[in-house]
Amino acid sequence: MNRVPHFNIRKAQLNDVMHFQDAISMQLTKPWNMMEFDEFYKQKIKNKEYFFLILEDEEKKVAGGAVLQYRQTFLDKFPFIEIQTLFVLPKYRKLHAAEFLYQAIEQFTIAKKVFKLHVSCYINSTLNQNFYTKRGFKVNKKLYVKEVY
Repeated sequence: MNRVPHFNIRKAQLNDVMHFQDAISMQLTKPWNMMEFDEFYKQKIKNKEYFFLILEDEEKKVAGGAVLQYRQTFLDKFPFIEIQTLFVLPKYRKLHAAEFLYQAIEQFTIAKKVFKLHVSCYINSTLNQNFYTKRGFKVNKKLYVKEVY
């Protein structure tokens, strides 16, 4: 029987770039090369709007991570945090790692005194939709996207 590991959350560092590059590249139709992504990551990790979190097991091995963006639009009275990316490595997926990471995101949001969490899911991603629906997220609006490049 598999023992559920103890997880820890930490702020991502510059050398965590490969974990985010792997997770984000899986979602893209046009993959980034590592050098382009590395430069992009370095800019974003220094930006005060973005928060990069790493989920580690008790051996300090990366189990997953999240990219959060602090935002306020003209249509929103209060600032919100958008979950840009949440990923858990395959070997940790049945060990409640995603739940632990999500709970850390909620606590982080509360600590920042933000009233809303936003997340976008692909239409055909029932796994992601079910994950967020079970945590109280509701569909707010449709988002139309067109690739122009």
